[in-house]
Amino acid sequence: MRWVSFVVLVACGGTTKSVAPVKPAGDTDPDGPNRARIAAQVQPLIDAELATGVVVGVIDGNKKEIYGFGKGPGGKPPTGATLFELGTVTRAYTGLLLADAVQRREVELDTPVAELLPTGVTAPTKDKLVITLRHLALHSSGLPPIPPSLPAESDNPFGSYRENQLYQDLIGTRLIGAPGERIVYSDYGVGLLANALGHKIGGGYVKALDERVLAPLGLRDTYFAVPTPAQPRLASGTN
Repeated sequence: MRWVSFVVLVACGGTTKSVAPVKPAGDTDPDGPNRARIAAQVQPLIDAELATGVVVGVIDGNKKEIYGFGKGPGGKPPTGATLFELGTVTRAYTGLLLADAVQRREVELDTPVAELLPTGVTAPTKDKLVITLRHLALHSSGLPPIPPSLPAESDNPFGSYRENQLYQDLIGTRLIGAPGERIVYSDYGVGLLANALGHKIGGGYVKALDERVLAPLGLRDTYFAVPTPAQPRLASGTN
């Protein structure tokens, strides 16, 4: 699953009132008071080739500073308007969607995920313990890091992964531990949580997230697929 965003400032509350859309921002304060201190932390990562381009945003009261380091689109320094692929960080959005569904009393944290899946689709168990939404959110479901049908080494293992594959993998998956027994980071589990919430809320994960999280928070520069006009702002990935 591919996600792209420019900058995310998230606050949780009990309201779904819409706010003004967040507008793409450039490097608003290139010589701001915190640039030197931030550069001292970021530049070594770029010099060591651990990162190609980095954007750091600082908010102090009503004052906003945005600093770009390294290379972004077109070889120029990235700015607050640069789009970065979020990849696995999408789990932050999935967590917000779960929190919203819990607040609306559509689900509970201890709801078994099997109850939210289509008829005929089952979820694995172990020691007679079932996987709950809490287990998926906390990476304690016992599911392995990636589904068994995907290669262990791949630049983008979920790039062509589809819903029917997820359901087939659930049938053949053996848990590496009983649910709640221990924490093992699992993109497989978070993906299952996203899928289940999309079915419960209705319309699928993309539609649910747009209506419940992205639109209310004004995150208009967050996409599943980057539209053509925004493509020039997309940063290239590294490996």
